[in-house]
Amino acid sequence: MTLRPMPNLQPVRFAATRQFAKAFARLPAKKQEKVRQVLATALDDISAPLLRLHPLTGDWAGAYSLSAGGDLRILFEVVEEPGDNQSQDDDQTEGRDDKESQTVVVGILITVGTHAQLYG
Repeated sequence: MTLRPMPNLQPVRFAATRQFAKAFARLPAKKQEKVRQVLATALDDISAPLLRLHPLTGDWAGAYSLSAGGDLRILFEVVEEPGDNQSQDDDQTEGRDDKESQTVVVGILITVGTHAQLYG
């Protein structure tokens, strides 16, 4: 698994860490729903302006932040994993050396919280 540079960032799915799951469970129901909506939007278009996607620095270098409205942030990392090429015809993929067709981008959800909780 390798980190991917920002411009080509488009996850096909998100996977939650235990830390994220615990932080998510502590959120009020309305904020949980907002987080679900933001993640659904990110799967559709990670570059949507309302997400305010940006790479982090310092202690969180290598991770990215999404805005879930107000002061709520979702932190995640991006990894590449082997893709599922079984659905493609062998004739179409034979002789191809296309790494993009061999891997998929997965967003690993690290945590969720307010700006003060995460960066303070």
